[in-house]
Amino acid sequence: MMLFHWVVTLQKGFCKRFCTVASPTLASLNRIRNVGIMAHIDAGKTTTTERMLYLADATGRLGDVDDGDTVTDYMDQERARGITITSASVTFGWLNHKINLLDTPGHIDFTVEVERSLRVLDGAVAILDGTAGVEAQTLSVWNQANHYGLPRLCFINKMDRSGASLDRSVNAIKTKLKIIPLVTQIPMTIGRDFTRIIDLISLKILKWPNQSQTRRDFEVIPLVPDQGQAYEKSINARGVLLEQLAEIDDLIMDRLVANDFDFCKSDSLTVDEIQTAIARATLSGSAVPVLCGSSLKNRGIQPLLDAIVHYLPSPDMLTNNEVPGYAHELCALAFKIIHDRQRGPLVFLRLYAGTITPNMTVYNVNRDCREKVTRLLTAFADEFKEVSEISAGNIAVAVGLKQTVTGDTLVMSASAASFARKDLEKVRAAVTPSQSSKAHRPMPSMLPVLAGLQVPDPMFFCTVEPASAAYQRDLDNALVCLSREDPSLRVSVDTELAQTVLGGMGELHLDVIAERLRTQYKVDAWLGPLQVAYRESVNKTASHTALARSRPGVSVTLRVTPAPGVGMVEGIEMRKNGAFLPTTEKLSSHYANDVLRAVEEAVVLACWRGPLLSYPVMDVSVLLVSLDVARGTPIPVVTACAAECTARVLTAAETHLMEPIMDLEIVVGEEKLGVVLSDLSTQRRATIREIQSREDTRVILASAPLVTLQGYATSLRTTTSGTASFTMQFSCYAPVHQHLHDQTIRSIRGF
Repeated sequence: MMLFHWVVTLQKGFCKRFCTVASPTLASLNRIRNVGIMAHIDAGKTTTTERMLYLADATGRLGDVDDGDTVTDYMDQERARGITITSASVTFGWLNHKINLLDTPGHIDFTVEVERSLRVLDGAVAILDGTAGVEAQTLSVWNQANHYGLPRLCFINKMDRSGASLDRSVNAIKTKLKIIPLVTQIPMTIGRDFTRIIDLISLKILKWPNQSQTRRDFEVIPLVPDQGQAYEKSINARGVLLEQLAEIDDLIMDRLVANDFDFCKSDSLTVDEIQTAIARATLSGSAVPVLCGSSLKNRGIQPLLDAIVHYLPSPDMLTNNEVPGYAHELCALAFKIIHDRQRGPLVFLRLYAGTITPNMTVYNVNRDCREKVTRLLTAFADEFKEVSEISAGNIAVAVGLKQTVTGDTLVMSASAASFARKDLEKVRAAVTPSQSSKAHRPMPSMLPVLAGLQVPDPMFFCTVEPASAAYQRDLDNALVCLSREDPSLRVSVDTELAQTVLGGMGELHLDVIAERLRTQYKVDAWLGPLQVAYRESVNKTASHTALARSRPGVSVTLRVTPAPGVGMVEGIEMRKNGAFLPTTEKLSSHYANDVLRAVEEAVVLACWRGPLLSYPVMDVSVLLVSLDVARGTPIPVVTACAAECTARVLTAAETHLMEPIMDLEIVVGEEKLGVVLSDLSTQRRATIREIQSREDTRVILASAPLVTLQGYATSLRTTTSGTASFTMQFSCYAPVHQHLHDQTIRSIRGF
């Protein structure tokens, strides 16, 4: 099998690409690729996606982000801002394979869109800016992909720009991403003259037209020794590639040993053998293939599509997402929801097993309810096509699911879930107490569901109010729809102030929500000033005993201790020989477990409202010292007693404020470096970690409290005349400095 598949047409020496679009329902599993495009903001994700669609004949024109006419950036907010806000799904054919592709955002405020996309994909393409290498958000999305164990490709984009460097980007992949880069292509020239790429596997030169960006073909030229330096460089680079493969692949090592490590022998290794070895290394996660090109100039995209087909897995090659009991029946995960005015909620499903059809009734395991799929669609960005069936390994859009939310598991029936639950109970029964980190903690009930999403906590809060009472019902309905679409949007009601509070990932996130309320839902709403999401922690160890007020014979004793690095309170510790054990042993085991679970849930819930300013409590260890419960005591009485004890013991431990710290990456010219550093030190309470050189610019790596970075984008543009840019991501929570603590409290309270 050759790396590049083409049909020779003998027209002007060019080779025209042969492409067949696979049926969305009939494509076999081994001919399906579920792939995501991920990268730092402005690295070229949407532009690359647009070129893929064009070359696959899925669209008839080349859209441009600057012109606001791309396929996947279809929202008004996306086209106005020139950024991707929500992930978009498109399907197209390539080399008789069907590719389901998700274009994901690059901005940190919309990281949940990346998270839920990667959750349901089988592979990903990481795009790097050839002039910048591995940037802050690149590292973030790479770690997200690591969490799901996704095989990946790396595409070094923007090789047509001055200052681009393949070697620098490859070194950044090795040092920052901690993975072996398998360089399969090298550019013959960089900058304006970037039109030719040398394929190190087939030793061919791939040449694109210098002017035309709309051509779907390219010229393939043999690489011969007469080409001098280019030939020698290619042979050396190919030798490095084969050496890397030999270190991680025994079959390649055996072939090279048999040929005395002579990489120039024609019969040493075939293209198919090298491809297969790269695929094995990619699937195992031990290495990542690296390709290069220029998406804007439409160069290098065809080989990237070939690499997706050859190196990334099909659904039948990955079994890590399967749930016992659903191997031959329907099993799907709802990973995205959007609201359509005519159709209602559209639920995006990834099918892991079985087949789904219109008018089918499915069972939602998480909600314990049955729902009917009235219609079934396939998505092409914001366009939908009705289909009669979608099989396992594909992405479906279901209409009619009223109760399903992001992260829910849908199966054929309640009986199928019951059988799967029995399988999980067998697994749970096989776990010995020594294998449990908390042997005396009752194990929660295990639902036979697919793993959901990790949604980070909001970084900012603000109040939202309608312009008049007439808009209140419309506002409430709009917020219900938006929060269902966006799991990172938190909507709550402050009962004390009778206000609706929005929690979001950043200023841009909440700004987009406000704009969607006005334009999409026609609700005139006003957002209050932004407030940072602080946390609380304790200064010292304290204990407290609480007695139930409404019923004698119930007492709870808790002890809290500072525990830096633990994070949010998710459970409690229990003493092995604590006084509560003899008491609970006198009760039935079912009732005793209910009591312990009620105490734990009450403690965790109480820790979400700290005694200082009602912020969640973190970095605290809670120990259940003793528990006395009289026989027949209602569970709500135990819950209330445990909650009161938690509030009292946290007050006794003297809580203090914790503020979010952000990691900054600022790209600025040499002439404005001093101004930016001065502002960071004097106005932002920043800690400068490193200043890197990148061609004629400087990259400042710093950390600063989030509260000092409100409005920093506008401030940076003003001080640098629009020549600087920055990105930030959450780092950690740290105690508010002692001399600012009281001032911060007064500011939050509004005094």
